[in-house]
Amino acid sequence: MEEVLEGPAEEHLHQDDEYSPFVDDSIYAARPDLLREIGYFKEPRNGRKIEADTLLQFVEFACSEELPAGHLLARMAFDDGTIEVIDRGAEYDVRVDDELVATVPDWLSSAIADPPHILMPMATAVGDAIDFEAPQFGITVLGAADGFTAAGTTAGFILWMRGRGILVDPPAHSAHYLRRNGISSRKITHVILTHCHADHDAGTFQKILLEQRVTVLTTRTIMAAFVRKYAPISEMNYD
Repeated sequence: MEEVLEGPAEEHLHQDDEYSPFVDDSIYAARPDLLREIGYFKEPRNGRKIEADTLLQFVEFACSEELPAGHLLARMAFDDGTIEVIDRGAEYDVRVDDELVATVPDWLSSAIADPPHILMPMATAVGDAIDFEAPQFGITVLGAADGFTAAGTTAGFILWMRGRGILVDPPAHSAHYLRRNGISSRKITHVILTHCHADHDAGTFQKILLEQRVTVLTTRTIMAAFVRKYAPISEMNYD
């Protein structure tokens, strides 16, 4: 969570080494000061420094009792109130101090093939999918929303060149969508990853898991952060 919320620690920032020794001096001098950028977003707001310890508290919920109709209730008490989660089968109700604050559909908390709003409507049925004819040059937009839009897919696209595609910040489930629309994974062998927010790198990780070999194009800092993030999630060895 520290990696996700606060960004890489200082010893994991490699921007000084990410430029060719032959690059123009003015370009090298304009390289980003990543440590200063991270520090800016961690500056105190309302007297509190923005970091994992001030934003998160992990609490393990356990079933407290069984309600009528087989619904389960988990209740946690804190110094300033209570939080309850009621499992109603198809939905979860979240109550704070006896007030309903959210209802979460079950599919949001489960492993699913696609959320209802995945990308654009499918062009063909799975059994009738034809091989996609990639353009010599073009762009396929996979999503154009920001990371906070509930009903849209986050920004990402395919850059086509000479019949081959490069995924750029693929949204989650992009590889699944492409397969079901007859776009062969052999035509997309590279992924450009611009940063490690989940609305960009989740699709990258899914692509890696689905393929035997993928070339990821990114910086040393971003790639190292990507591996540090997904090694514990996947329980894969860091190396």
